[in-house]
Amino acid sequence: MTGPCFVDTNVLVHANDVSAGHKQAVAFDLVGELIENERLVLSAQVLNELAAVLLRPRFGFTLDQTREALGLYAHCPLVNLDATLTRRALDVCARYQLSLWDGLIVAAAERGRCREILSEDLNHGQEYFGIVVRNPFLNVVSEPG
Repeated sequence: MTGPCFVDTNVLVHANDVSAGHKQAVAFDLVGELIENERLVLSAQVLNELAAVLLRPRFGFTLDQTREALGLYAHCPLVNLDATLTRRALDVCARYQLSLWDGLIVAAAERGRCREILSEDLNHGQEYFGIVVRNPFLNVVSEPG
């Protein structure tokens, strides 16, 4: 697919997770390609969630490392959170029976004029207001852990 592409937090987390094996490689390459082709769209929610995860002891990122990781997305279009987006997210929740947090993802993708959402959490192949969800990890073989 071409055009703007919204990426959910879980994809960015995997791109930064050295213990994610094949998922890290897939996420890292995919995010890099989207940035290179100027197709990556994010939201303030996604960046905040990513920062919170990277600062957890499991990841062990310092504040400076987290700033650096977020800096990779500085030139990407960013959908800000506001009351209008929250109201649209509530519409998404009502229509598709999603949580508010997932509704905000869909609403942000819609505002960002994305045709696709890359997410491990939403239903692969599902359309939300004409935006198709794709799970980039569906065919990734798990590594023995």
